[in-house]
Amino acid sequence: MVVQPFALADREGEDEFVVAVDIPAYSGLKTRIYDGPTRVERIRVDVRTLDGLFAHADRLDYIKIDAEGGELGILRGATVLLERFAPVITFEFGANSLGSYGVTVEDMAEFWRDKRYMIYDILGRPLDSPRFAASAVTQEVWDYVALPEPRAAQIVAAWRAAQQ
Repeated sequence: MVVQPFALADREGEDEFVVAVDIPAYSGLKTRIYDGPTRVERIRVDVRTLDGLFAHADRLDYIKIDAEGGELGILRGATVLLERFAPVITFEFGANSLGSYGVTVEDMAEFWRDKRYMIYDILGRPLDSPRFAASAVTQEVWDYVALPEPRAAQIVAAWRAAQQ
């Protein structure tokens, strides 16, 4: 694994990164609702897009995103990759993490619908747009799988066979 010295978003440049000092796993490009008390510090970071980073890739099968509310921005910065490779994507997502990002759970549901991806929660339950949005608000689960529609049935069948 190689750790890169930048954040991901839907734009390239420089931005402020919010460090949740006492619960660092909750750090991100914006503030959010924190599950516990924390001090906050801000640092400057370089920002990149996945489209820019992987412009010359020959193949991309899988993306994992856990960005404390910045997931939709990262996905918007990967639209060329999504169209070109249609990778499977797992992502953490919940309304509490959206904080200052200026997006809603409905925005994320619409993104997936527009890109022709099917959403499943981590328990394997298929979620249409309203059920996905409701799940992201209730936060019963935080982890989701996005499957490109043309391959979704095949991937789900393989996933279920592997669980038996």
